[in-house]
Amino acid sequence: MKLLTAFIMAAALIGLPLTAGAEESVTGQLAQKGPQPNSCVPHKVAIDQLAKVFNEKVVGLGLAKNQQSVVELYVGDNGSWTILVTLTNGMSCIAAAGENWTDTAEQVELAS
Repeated sequence: MKLLTAFIMAAALIGLPLTAGAEESVTGQLAQKGPQPNSCVPHKVAIDQLAKVFNEKVVGLGLAKNQQSVVELYVGDNGSWTILVTLTNGMSCIAAAGENWTDTAEQVELAS
């Protein structure tokens, strides 16, 4: 239950990096120095919670350059989104999250 609580809290903190210290996250926000909440949980817990709490489904994935992790993009019908990084040990960590996701492929079709 502790891991689940940490995962939900991290999702609510939208976009904070997973490492300690001041770093710029994927969303461009600057995090304060100091330890960050643990936002890593087993992959099954992560995807179950993204589906249950945010109604998000995976829309794309890729192998990271170092081949030590898989990066997945989850998007919900309401425009919420989460970037999840899964490590070789099976733990998934939130890299970034936000709102108002727009599918550019859909926009191109609408403009045509």
